[in-house]
Amino acid sequence: MGLTALQSRSARWIVSLIGLATFAFTCLRFYYQRGQEGQSVWNDAEVVAEHRIQEQEALKEQQFQESIQDIMNATLGFNKVLAINMPSRTDKRDQLVLGSSLTGFVIDFIDGVDAEGINPKTYPYNWNQEHSATEYACLRAHLNAAQRIVQQGLRTALVLEDDVDWDITIKPQLQTFAHAVRTLQDTVHTPTESPYGDEWDILWLGHCGASCKTEQPFYMIPNDPTLLKPTHLPTYYRQPPENVRPDTTRLVCTLQDAACTPAYAMSYRGAQRVLAALSVNPSGFADKLKTGDQIDIELGRMCESGLLKCFAPFPALAGTYRSAGLSSKGTDQSGHDGAAHMEPATSWGVVYSTMLNIKHILQGERVVHSTWPDVDSPVINPEDIHFERGYLYTFRPEHMDLIPTPEEEAVDESVFEDEPSFTDEPYSTSRPHATREPHPERGPEIRDPE
Repeated sequence: MGLTALQSRSARWIVSLIGLATFAFTCLRFYYQRGQEGQSVWNDAEVVAEHRIQEQEALKEQQFQESIQDIMNATLGFNKVLAINMPSRTDKRDQLVLGSSLTGFVIDFIDGVDAEGINPKTYPYNWNQEHSATEYACLRAHLNAAQRIVQQGLRTALVLEDDVDWDITIKPQLQTFAHAVRTLQDTVHTPTESPYGDEWDILWLGHCGASCKTEQPFYMIPNDPTLLKPTHLPTYYRQPPENVRPDTTRLVCTLQDAACTPAYAMSYRGAQRVLAALSVNPSGFADKLKTGDQIDIELGRMCESGLLKCFAPFPALAGTYRSAGLSSKGTDQSGHDGAAHMEPATSWGVVYSTMLNIKHILQGERVVHSTWPDVDSPVINPEDIHFERGYLYTFRPEHMDLIPTPEEEAVDESVFEDEPSFTDEPYSTSRPHATREPHPERGPEIRDPE
């Protein structure tokens, strides 16, 4: 074979190798680009999916915020606010009407029951005869409130006694409380009929003691600016486990038991069960709970037994008030005492008392005064009061000697939009969503700050 033929053959092999290499490189490049494009498509799909989840979460949060805005309406997010009042106590009706008008809600009244006019046939078969007729009259008045709820088909109602007092910031307080009970019901981002959720029978907002079901989580609200200092807490007959609540924290829990009924909300289902157990068929519930006692004891037993699903804040959100006048002025359970003497206005259980601040609001002041001078802000504009979002806390017996720490970090910002909590404008009816006396040992009397 000649040299020329060998060179020609070698050239063909080289060309073939170059062509093969070029083809392989082209294939590799093609598949690499396809892979990159596929990865890009996959990454884009992940981004779209994540964005969609964020949008859904944002929508749920927006729906929740819109839901609890119903608490800013004329019935505090309930279908009605009912107040139990003896028709003869026009002074107490005056203070409720005026106080509620200045904090932006409206009250419907239920007449209290006069013990002297009770028909003995109305007593339950197992009524404890050691209790007075006045105590039964109080029970009957609360049953009449439950009857009103059922009769009118109210999904929810807030029930007040006529010596109740509440904080000037009651609406933002209740929004914070609503977030707490919705969290405990696991319905924060679930559509509900009520801004407080739908899985409750009693929201025990005002009390003189509450204990918690420790097998259920607590909700802790840190740095509550409307929280009473320990030295100003009224006497509480029941409490959550000792040392689980920092002094600057208000907790909300699934209720085990409570005492006193100055303020509580009741659902339609709860009202039905209260009427059944305490009036219509108490013998039918004898295997579940003992009945025949005062209203707060009975409601507490129903919460403890599970017949009612109950939630409560601790300390309470509502307190009690006695206007200036005779020392016997605060009670309807006894007549006029000839030895009674004049006393100043007194409030228990709230920092920025609505009743004690009425004069400041009507004088056009945009600030309110604390019930005690030693609080962090003795004089404050309610618009400057903000509430932090809280955290869940699971109680364990070994925590008895420890102050709990957040299981998730509390958000150091206001949860809700600013809005004045009192008003001298007529209350808006838009978005119409839906007695025991203070114990003498509750603590030192609180005088009118003026």
